Amino acid sequence: MRLSQSAWKRHLLVIGLYSLLALTLTYPLALHFTTHVPGDGGDDPALTWNLWWVKYALLDRGTNPFHCDLMFHPIGVNLAFYTLTVLNALLSVPLQGSVGLVAASNVVLLSSFVLGGYGTFLLVTHLLSGKKYPLSIPYAPFMAGLVYAFSSSKLFYASLGQFNIASSQWIPFCVLFLLKMQQRPERLRYPLLAALFLLFQAWAEMTYASFLLVFIVVLAAYELVRNPGKTQWPESGNPGQAGTIQAQRGSPDPRSCSLFFLRDLILMGLLFAAGLTPLLSAMIPDLLAEGDFFVQGSGFAEVFSADLIGFLVPTQLHPWLGSLVEGFAFPHDKGQHLFLGYTVLALALWAIVRLRRDAAVRFWAIAAGIFFLLCLGPSLRVNGADIGLPLPFLLMQRLPFFKGNRYPSRYSVLLVLSLAVLAGHAVFWILNRVPSKPRVLRFTFYVLLLAPLSFEHLSIPL
Repeated sequence: MRLSQSAWKRHLLVIGLYSLLALTLTYPLALHFTTHVPGDGGDDPALTWNLWWVKYALLDRGTNPFHCDLMFHPIGVNLAFYTLTVLNALLSVPLQGSVGLVAASNVVLLSSFVLGGYGTFLLVTHLLSGKKYPLSIPYAPFMAGLVYAFSSSKLFYASLGQFNIASSQWIPFCVLFLLKMQQRPERLRYPLLAALFLLFQAWAEMTYASFLLVFIVVLAAYELVRNPGKTQWPESGNPGQAGTIQAQRGSPDPRSCSLFFLRDLILMGLLFAAGLTPLLSAMIPDLLAEGDFFVQGSGFAEVFSADLIGFLVPTQLHPWLGSLVEGFAFPHDKGQHLFLGYTVLALALWAIVRLRRDAAVRFWAIAAGIFFLLCLGPSLRVNGADIGLPLPFLLMQRLPFFKGNRYPSRYSVLLVLSLAVLAGHAVFWILNRVPSKPRVLRFTFYVLLLAPLSFEHLSIPL
């Protein structure tokens, strides 16, 4: 579908606003853009080195970047098991020669905020496009993008210099095309695009790609349970768009729809595996020789699990409320502190209660619940104390590939996306019940929602 001139202007405005927010909310990075990268000196030098090494290996030496003989010479080291952030490095190649390595790294980091926000904007716009109210002013999708892209957890990862974990921008795009694929499984372009963005996410941060695979299982299971043997084409009643399933003349056989969707999932899997061939070819020989060495024991999962109290306490980076966390006993220094924000939680809960008949809201509420539980790690922790209640992450620790993630708190990326979608639904419903005239009334009400949300997640100076 082609966009009108006004739609193009709207999208450019949204991208421009997210860009301005990225520069503002990462202060003082913009003042030191060519000389410094964010970080605590732990991961940021290595992740910046990644950008240089991939460019140097490919363009200057013409060698495989997964093998580096500059370390442990003359044996070298296999970088396939290291966080090489290949996609980030490739995106930085044109910039390294013109603006330098440091500025190139900062551009890639800031673009993750902009693209993450814009991807969520597109996702929520799609989700709301089937509503009976016109989406003429994209207040709700914009706020959803703000929630996802500028959450305090992502800003915390950026402040630690964990640019790979901040690279969550491809997730909303993948989810968008997954939902379109589920809605119209006969169209091949949707599984192709979903697989493309899944690969983008894998080459930026493999952990997040594994989380997307969990999301796909949740989506498929939800549809299987919700629509067993339905005879209607799920045009408006799927998680992609809210509403009720309506019988349509000429609807395809439901078995054909299921077969199309199964075909699309298989196609996605094949494309994903093919796209990872360079990485897998570097990994498999060592795995065959050494066995499965991804995780020893629990892999420190307990240390990096989210604490239940932490969801309600602003992070230590907040300029005015950051000292509050010092009064609690849970760890809060390495990104395991996940503050969700009272405004986001209130909007999400409002959507779950008030819009509970909405198919999309129900799905995203379930997704939020699942990823919330996974964030908590192998057992429940409350203010630093292990309660001993076993949780679903124990299952993930027993699954091949998925057990390689020893940071349960990182599942928060899909928890935050789910809450952003729910908040978007709530804002959309609320604003459409505010009188549209005078126009300033609706805008004022929107600002009253936006202001506390933005304040709660402030992480300045980064």
